Amino acid sequence: MTVEVKVNGVSSRTVRGCLLTTLGDWSGSAPRFVEETVYGMNGVNRTIEAYGETERKLGFHCESFEAVGQIIRFFQGMDRRLELWPVPDSFYYFDFKESEYQFHHKQSWDVTITLAIKPFRYLLGVEPISLTDSGAIRNLGDVFSEPRVTIYGSGATSLTIGKQVMRLTLDTKATIECRHGFQNIYDKNDVIKNSIRTSGTFFEIPASSDPIGVVLGDGISRVEIEPRWRFQV
Repeated sequence: MTVEVKVNGVSSRTVRGCLLTTLGDWSGSAPRFVEETVYGMNGVNRTIEAYGETERKLGFHCESFEAVGQIIRFFQGMDRRLELWPVPDSFYYFDFKESEYQFHHKQSWDVTITLAIKPFRYLLGVEPISLTDSGAIRNLGDVFSEPRVTIYGSGATSLTIGKQVMRLTLDTKATIECRHGFQNIYDKNDVIKNSIRTSGTFFEIPASSDPIGVVLGDGISRVEIEPRWRFQV
């Protein structure tokens, strides 16, 4: 058993002189509700608008002030991937928020790293789904997925996933990034070119025990879907 966390696949154990002491509190994704009080209705009508972030404080014991700086820099940055050793084959997106450190003596420091954990736990190591003809896919998670879809082909066409239809004008290849906050269309040279999409919303793959259809329009030779299956807990 290796007690560690990983950031973008790199272990915290690579920071010499630092020992992970605590993983902080555990909590699932926090839904945000729209609340409506209707005359004559008992209680309050709530619908989920979106999911909010949670906060996690990681603790480390360091053997030098130099190691304190190294472990803080290890986590700094935005939209990074965090793996926690008790939760195998999973990762979370996070933003670094702040750090605190406490001096005991020259070779004994305690460090607290505060992270903003973005909603959902993602499955790690999921292979892309490749289709050369129309087919079906099933969401393996328990919440809707925001996939990254790469389409190979040319001409005016459409891609349908479930009930969602996106119409595009392709030149060899296009990549559709559907993750909220990062939604864009990239051309064959991986340059943002949102004019490739002529209509339709970015795809979400609903959570369901039943498969949903994927229909490849004329001129599409292959589709690769990075599904990003994810869970509320």
